[in-house]
Amino acid sequence: MTRLGRCAVNLVLLQLVWVSGAFGQEEEKTLGWADEAELAFVLAAGNSETSTLGFRNVLSRVWQNAEFHFELAGLRTETATITRTPVGFSGEDFVVEESEVSSLTAENYLTRAKYDRNLSARLFAYGAGGWERDEFAGVRNRYYGAGGVGNIWHDRDDLRWRTDYGLSVTREEPTTGSGDTFAGLRLSSDFLRQLTGNTSVENLTIANENLEDTDDLRIDCLTALAVSMVEHLAIKLSLRLLYDNVPSFTEVPLQLPGGTVTEILVPVQADKLDTRFSVAVVVDF
Repeated sequence: MTRLGRCAVNLVLLQLVWVSGAFGQEEEKTLGWADEAELAFVLAAGNSETSTLGFRNVLSRVWQNAEFHFELAGLRTETATITRTPVGFSGEDFVVEESEVSSLTAENYLTRAKYDRNLSARLFAYGAGGWERDEFAGVRNRYYGAGGVGNIWHDRDDLRWRTDYGLSVTREEPTTGSGDTFAGLRLSSDFLRQLTGNTSVENLTIANENLEDTDDLRIDCLTALAVSMVEHLAIKLSLRLLYDNVPSFTEVPLQLPGGTVTEILVPVQADKLDTRFSVAVVVDF
């Protein structure tokens, strides 16, 4: 088992410990529409300029025996390098000319939806689908659909935990090479725990195993701690781990041994693990 796989197992075991004493204490859950919007922005200026914009919005509808969740998220980072060159006739007679080159250094987007329908007090069926783009990781488009069943361990406002198991179909279009469509096995855990009156922790872990190539395992693990400041406003710290055991290839300019960068593009395999940490302002309705 990989290190990230062991981390995922440990997260599930931790969730079991947190909820082990809570059975038999179920309370009513809040029904109706709800929306939670997150926005993170970082700007650095001076000798270099960097701007990062991150957003995430989750729209939910809860019925007595069903749930619907729609998520839209994205991250974009742009970096500008400023070069100052002295131009003149001597060390005392010159002017400084500035040039600026901007480049996109990170960009990824996703949208996904999921509908759960209760079959009993502890069992539900679900359907899910989504789209992702992360060209810096070699993925131009990734579409998927999934369906299966799951267990409802807790279902109230201060303690929520659902696990589900199903089959998926994924269409992946890399930035280099041809696309591929494959069937997969999908497992997920959706957990939320209210720690205090204004503090909560949540974890959403989704694993998808390519049934045609079992080495191709992807895990998306999002863990967040939210602290409410005032009504409808909170600060959220989030850590997202994206693991791909068989990452896609990206095209990178070839550099000669002397350091000269050419225009020749060669395929280079991306890293297996992406780590994203963010601090965001959250507005909920």
